[in-house]
Amino acid sequence: MDKEVSSLQRKKIVESLNKKRVIIGTGSKNIHLFPLYQKKIAYGSNGFPWSLNKKNYTYKKGICPNAESLQENRIMTIPSTGSKIWNKKDMKKIISSFKKTWQEIFKQKFE
Repeated sequence: MDKEVSSLQRKKIVESLNKKRVIIGTGSKNIHLFPLYQKKIAYGSNGFPWSLNKKNYTYKKGICPNAESLQENRIMTIPSTGSKIWNKKDMKKIISSFKKTWQEIFKQKFE
């Protein structure tokens, strides 16, 4: 999505597509913000593997500004896991619904 599309507009897009029975999400957390990295404990309770050396790694919010901005404001996802297999009919519905939604929200024709 273009930079001009704000997180508020993304929310409208997702809601509109969901109403059209096209399930769209906004992704998941950036990996460095997962509890595993925030708590620095992967195995056991002693901070392994971070406890193997004295280096102080930091995974605080803000260390990946581009990825965080994309996740917070612009990324939209179509579920691709589980038992759902997308066929041409499904894809045409997604494309058609996205075009209609774009026109509704931005009053622009989407070619």
